[in-house]
Amino acid sequence: RAAIAGNRAAAAMNLALLDPFELHSELPEVIEEQLVASGNALVCAFNRRGNLLAAGCADARVVIWDFETYGIARTLEGHKGRVTAVSWTRSSRRLLSASMDCQLILWEVLGGTASVTIDLGFPIYHAEMHPLDRRVCLACVHPPGAVYVQHLEPQRRVALVETVEEAEEETGAAGDAAGGGGGGG
Repeated sequence: RAAIAGNRAAAAMNLALLDPFELHSELPEVIEEQLVASGNALVCAFNRRGNLLAAGCADARVVIWDFETYGIARTLEGHKGRVTAVSWTRSSRRLLSASMDCQLILWEVLGGTASVTIDLGFPIYHAEMHPLDRRVCLACVHPPGAVYVQHLEPQRRVALVETVEEAEEETGAAGDAAGGGGGGG
């Protein structure tokens, strides 16, 4: 046992002296498989099991690949602008997509249909499903820079981070109430 431990220690010390390219000689030199789809994928996410891969594309589509066969399992069409986020529910039965067209779409993956569509009124730069509650997601919009918790069923929105405009409106309304409407001199 001492000899084995000594050999491991010697190998670890000599590892730094080896050619770094020689260490990775077992890596493939050629990519053997490629996921093929027309359109440029901008964002992608695996489902929880790792057998499905969703990609949001510049041409407003969401493409879902079966990662075991590398074939396209489903193409989802419903956005009008580039897709900026995709996020799976825990069960992988639903997929949330967000787009520059201001819409969040919750898809039923098996049927390929949109079950919920919500227009936030601003381009969406990122969206993410809640890890445990399939009825709640987070959405980041721009230009106001707000972050919303969006309840999908029933539809309700809560601002986590207020926009500058909303904060100014609240400050102005509080000042008007405290100053009796202001404006007099």
